[in-house]
Amino acid sequence: MLGAACSWPPTCCELMARSLRPGSLVHVDWHRSAEAKEFFSRLQHKKKRRKFGLLEAPVMPPSISVDTVNYKVFISGKSAVGKTTLAARLAGLDVPRMHYETTGIETTVVFWPVKLRDSGRVLFFRFQFWDCGENSLRRFDHLLPSCKEQMDAILFLFSFIDHASFVDLSSQIARGTGASDNIVKVVVGTKFDLFMHTDVTEEEVRSFQAASGIPVFRVGGDVCGGWGEVAPLLNALAELLWHQDRLAAGKMPPQPSSRGETGDLAGC
Repeated sequence: MLGAACSWPPTCCELMARSLRPGSLVHVDWHRSAEAKEFFSRLQHKKKRRKFGLLEAPVMPPSISVDTVNYKVFISGKSAVGKTTLAARLAGLDVPRMHYETTGIETTVVFWPVKLRDSGRVLFFRFQFWDCGENSLRRFDHLLPSCKEQMDAILFLFSFIDHASFVDLSSQIARGTGASDNIVKVVVGTKFDLFMHTDVTEEEVRSFQAASGIPVFRVGGDVCGGWGEVAPLLNALAELLWHQDRLAAGKMPPQPSSRGETGDLAGC
């Protein structure tokens, strides 16, 4: 069963993910430093994460000049795997306790400051996450093309308590991207903290990652706040997108392979 899920040949994007050593382009622990406090404080209001609209952005002091890079990220997955919860978690927003099917398209803007290793520059990565309910995608043919239009990355979600959603990954990847797409791909396993009911084994996850070359991250079910919990996925997404842009511009060669890397956002 897993072999069927991993039988496609790796594309240039999967090979890119394999060639990039995590933390080689960005300081992954920078959010914990004293230097970062000024930047992260601009993402909060009254000690809570600020919700940014489509035309809003963090306001920095005149003495600090920070460039912003924009990326569109589509969140793909079966119904009830946790797409809306993941977007809210990354944005530091509350999530309704009762599950509901997303109607139409919902967008969530997340700003994430990152310090580059080579230049020491700090950039604001502006992620616009697009989430669309599975039933809506089936009913309206124009929604999936709208979500995929000019997207830079796609998050393929499965639930650790729903093995069918893990088996469905190959179909997700086939629907979400083409063989020639220059798109960053990341797999996120949700509800990882519900380990007593896990239907997907670590061996299956490792085998999938080794065969596909797509990095896998684990996410818990509760929204807990705190930069440390969202940092692994947001830093990895920023690094992969920055690496992709620099390769496209011919500014850096691929790096030696470092396979088997995964990340966690599990638990409070």
